[in-house]
Amino acid sequence: MPSLTLSPLEIQRVTSHNKQSQAKGLEGNLHVAEWEDILNHFGGRCPFTGTYDISMDHFVPESLYHAGTFVGNVFPLHPSLNASKQDQNPYLWIQKQSLAYQEVFEHVVTFLADSLNMTLDEFREWVFWCFAHPRTPKDVSKDHKRGYVSSLSLFHHHQRLEQKKSRVLLHFAKNSGLEEEILFVQFADWCLTNGVPIEPSSFSSYISQLFSSNERRITPC
Repeated sequence: MPSLTLSPLEIQRVTSHNKQSQAKGLEGNLHVAEWEDILNHFGGRCPFTGTYDISMDHFVPESLYHAGTFVGNVFPLHPSLNASKQDQNPYLWIQKQSLAYQEVFEHVVTFLADSLNMTLDEFREWVFWCFAHPRTPKDVSKDHKRGYVSSLSLFHHHQRLEQKKSRVLLHFAKNSGLEEEILFVQFADWCLTNGVPIEPSSFSSYISQLFSSNERRITPC
């Protein structure tokens, strides 16, 4: 199949979406050549309808103040399907569609995941994480100050914390009963909230603060 050459409309589409993403504090760095490659991959058509009437869909919607306009989050989609999907989780939206569309969806997801060098499971986890942790403009600004410019970098940071948390819980759970295991889940959450290293050495500080808080809540008769 011969390569497509972008029309002025498509070039303007890339520029417009980049600006909209940047205005939200999100990534808006899609190059014209990259959009051209994406369209070429799908033959310049909507992968679901097979028609040339397309819009640029953001797999993770920008209304969540996550993702943005970049390779791995955008693909061509018929305007009616784009309107149908709106701000829904694509994985949940596709369940309401035909089996034929569900098969196409798998191809689209594979393409996007590959573009981000992620496995299908990692990509799905990132998408669900974005929907479970929607942000506000203030959140985006705070994350930028913390050094997390993209929601992907924030997601990877979250993954690292969860992995560290799991290692600590596993360490304690070896000699703990159910009640103690629940206690250590609370301990790990306290560490994340207060920016304390999730390590056994921090547990004494957590217990001390816990008892101090309980004592303050007790008033003399």
